[in-house]
Amino acid sequence: MAVNTNSMFDNTVFTFTIICIITAIVIILVVWAVNKSNKAKAASKNVVWPPKDYMQDIGSKCPDYWTYIGVDGSGNTVCENKFNIPVRNDKCMDTSIPGYEGKNVMSFNKIPKWPIKKGDRAGQVGKGDVKGNLNFPCNWIKSCAPTSNTPSASWLGMNDIC
Repeated sequence: MAVNTNSMFDNTVFTFTIICIITAIVIILVVWAVNKSNKAKAASKNVVWPPKDYMQDIGSKCPDYWTYIGVDGSGNTVCENKFNIPVRNDKCMDTSIPGYEGKNVMSFNKIPKWPIKKGDRAGQVGKGDVKGNLNFPCNWIKSCAPTSNTPSASWLGMNDIC
């Protein structure tokens, strides 16, 4: 019985070609995945947290888990402790703000520019009374933690500035 060497040669070449094509596809996919992963890692290093627009519109107004409910007569933002998060002392809430009497509220100065540059805390916020700079919110953060074992109240973005 004669063996057809052309047929065997054709099968070997065909199998080798298929293996080469599959190997090339696998190599291309691995290179693509590694490249995509490296780009994602590089992009994640540039992420600013919290984002500037969040801090400008929401985060700079109230401490974490407090709710923005309006503005007082002086133009300061009024925040309410709707979830009754414990605070260390009575000075951490002001239940006598006109229009908000009897509520667990506190007023904080409006921060017109974000981000606040380091070394220019007072200049970024404004000048004037005690609430005219960041001394008030920073002191509030330090003295109004939920318990005496907690070093400070939680206020995303503001904690870093203070």
